[in-house]
Amino acid sequence: MAPPGASRLAIDAGQSIVGDVSFSGTVQVDGRIEGDVSANRVVISAGAVVDGAVKGRSVYVDGTVNGPIDSGAISLASTACVKGNITYETMTIASGASIVGLCSDRNRVDQTESKRETQSASQPLPFNKIKKVRPAVRARAIEVARPAKPAPRATPQSPMTMRAVWDAIQKTDETPLS
Repeated sequence: MAPPGASRLAIDAGQSIVGDVSFSGTVQVDGRIEGDVSANRVVISAGAVVDGAVKGRSVYVDGTVNGPIDSGAISLASTACVKGNITYETMTIASGASIVGLCSDRNRVDQTESKRETQSASQPLPFNKIKKVRPAVRARAIEVARPAKPAPRATPQSPMTMRAVWDAIQKTDETPLS
């Protein structure tokens, strides 16, 4: 529940919005939004659908989101269904929630990127420290046997039955079956 004086936008069940929604307070979605949703806090109730990106400091999903979610804190209820990538700082997933997409911890992504930048900025190795890589095994000539003659192809004028195809394969294949 929002504290007194806090701004709140509610899209009731049965209502549908086509277009992007950007709000400074809390957006409560009980209906359907076909567009992006951006707010301080986003609540998507059971049965509600958002077809677009969702962005907020905190996001609670109990319905369906067809698009990416970018949130500081995200909670997925047991009936939540997300079809899109999720970027988060903290995440809670209830048993039964469904995610089709990648989940990326923003803190770890930032750490990984800073490590890559540090490694690329380091000095290159001197030439005397670089070792040549030699192949472990040399390639050998391989003798290839000629394939048997292919079975005659069926023409559209004379369709072949499975038995006729099997007989044709047996006639062209010289190796006995074991």
